[in-house]
Order: sequence, then structure tokens, then C-alpha cells
Amino acid sequence: MEKNNKSIKKKILIIDNGGTVSMKRSGGVLKPVDGKEDIRRLIYQITRPVELYYTRADQIDSANSYPPLMKKIFDTIVENYSEYDGFIVLSGTDTLAYLSSFLSFWLFEIHKPVVITGSQKPLNELGSDAPGNIYYSIMFACEDIPEVTVFFGKHLYRGNRATKLDSQGFDAFDSPNFLPLGHVDALHHRIHSPLESLLRPAQKETFQYAWSDRVAIVALYPGLKPDILEWMLSSDYRGIIMEAYGMGNMPFEGPFSLEKTTKKLVDSGVVACVKSSCLKGGVHVEYETAKRFADVGAIYLRDITREAAYAKLSWLTGKTDDIERIRSEMFRSMCGEMLPVEQEDKWKICH
Repeated sequence: MEKNNKSIKKKILIIDNGGTVSMKRSGGVLKPVDGKEDIRRLIYQITRPVELYYTRADQIDSANSYPPLMKKIFDTIVENYSEYDGFIVLSGTDTLAYLSSFLSFWLFEIHKPVVITGSQKPLNELGSDAPGNIYYSIMFACEDIPEVTVFFGKHLYRGNRATKLDSQGFDAFDSPNFLPLGHVDALHHRIHSPLESLLRPAQKETFQYAWSDRVAIVALYPGLKPDILEWMLSSDYRGIIMEAYGMGNMPFEGPFSLEKTTKKLVDSGVVACVKSSCLKGGVHVEYETAKRFADVGAIYLRDITREAAYAKLSWLTGKTDDIERIRSEMFRSMCGEMLPVEQEDKWKICH
């Protein structure tokens, strides 16, 4: 029988990593607890023709998460990859977009759907958004969407394009520079893009966990001292993401000029990248305040998110010491995390 036959039930593994969805109130605050039974009761009520399985990776508040802990989710997916048709990850929302970005690189060329979701209100509380998020994540995990995605509220987003915009609202996530992959309403769950516009793996899966703690994000503000970048150089940082003004502009005049320090970083083998501090749009070498930094070797990352930029650079620097390879890979779009360079002129016109 064909695997894609609609009469065949898909096998979906739900990986519980904690977060608000399974928290309970104690002493007036929300704390992680064992929410396994609440989650299992919910998923076993689902009558959709799908086989659902549950496992736990961790039980934490996502604010306490970091890449080696996120690796537990990666390991769970890899260990069970041949047994299931799709995967759902339940996560806290604070670092969910970092998790989805990391997994998009660690699970490079994945051939199966991974949907990450969570909730703003615990499953056991009246009015929780958890049941809907979990239910619709299951529906999308049964589709032919071979990439890491985020479902939250009403929309399905590419995992390395999503970012958290609202600390309280049920529509907490958005994808400012890339249209949602799908949405739900009272009658349907729809995939927006034709399947050919989704990520189609070009080759066999090349899963690889890697991470370097020698990568930092520096947000620009008027009066930022170059000493901060100098300190990173003396502390053996290998990569820096600078969140610049507007389209990638940074100061090159006056006491707070960053031009000489940026050149020093690049000449010393540090991979210096530039992204916009704006949520929408991206960087483009349009002004002298950008061109000077591009000329000394800073890499302009077009319309990438903060989370994807950090995940990508720390993944690459964890994989290899080859600076030129890292620079080359940072410049190109590897798995849909930013606009391909050949489309940059089109992006400039649209914005």
C-alpha cells in the first residue's frame, strides 16, 4: 500500500518539553509540573484518523532553556525518525522561536513535518488556548510539509521565520517578513502556499547538532561604546550579530564610531553579521552608514530574524573552524531562513 493513501493513519509523536501548557499555579505563580496526564487526556479524546503517541523530553520553563537542553528534543526526533510520520513539540513560548530556528538547522534537509506549539494559558485553566493549538498542530503534522514549523493562534509559520511579538495575546507569534504557510478557521485548516513553494529537501537528511557559546547579539543604541565589541574580541568570541538601525546603518563618525572596531573583528577572524533591529523589512546597503561596514567585511543578512541569525551562526561556528565557509554559509539562505540573494533586488522594490 502507498504511504500517502488517505486511508492510512499517520503516526504522530508528541514530544512534551514543558512550558506554560503543562504548568500549574503554586504560591501565586505558574511553575512547571508533571502535566503528562492532562496532555494525554486531551490527545486521546481526538477522533481524527491519526495514531498519536506521547513522550517527554523535559519539564522546564522555557526561560531556563538553552541549546544543550534543546538537544533533548533533537535527539528524540532523530531516535524516533523512522517510526513516525510527523512530530509535534510542546514548548514554552519565551524561547520557542529560538528552538524552532535551531531545529531548522539541526534537522537540515528533513523530509517530515515538525510542528512546534505551546500556549499562553495552562491547559488546566478555563479558557486555555492549549487545546486548539495542540489540535491544529496535529492536523498540520499530518500534512506533507517537510520542514520545522510553528503553529500558534490561527497560523502556521516557517520555524526559522517566526518570532514572538506579544507577551500575553493568544496570537503571540508572527512572521513579519514571510507569509504564513497555513491558517485555520471554523471550517478548515489550509496550506497557503502551493507545495512546490514549501521547502523540498534537495538531498538525504543531514541531521547534526552543533552549537558554540562564542556567539553574541549586540543591539545598537545611541552611545554604544566600541569597548563592548573590543571585549568580545578579547574574550575569544567567534561570531557577533549586530542589530543595526533601519536598513543596516551604524555610526562611523564621532566617539561612538564602530567602523574601526568592526574591521578589527573581521581581520581577527570573527564573523561579524548585521541584521535590522526592525521587525519588518531587513538590511540593504543603501546608505554610507551601511556601505562602510560592508566594505570592511560585515555580512548583511537581509531579512532574517534575531532568533534565526543567532541559531544559524552559533550552529555553523559549532560545526567548523573554517571562517570562509562560515561566512559563505551565513550569506546564503540555507533552509528558507532569509531571502535568497538573487531575490534581493525584488525585495528592495517591494519594501
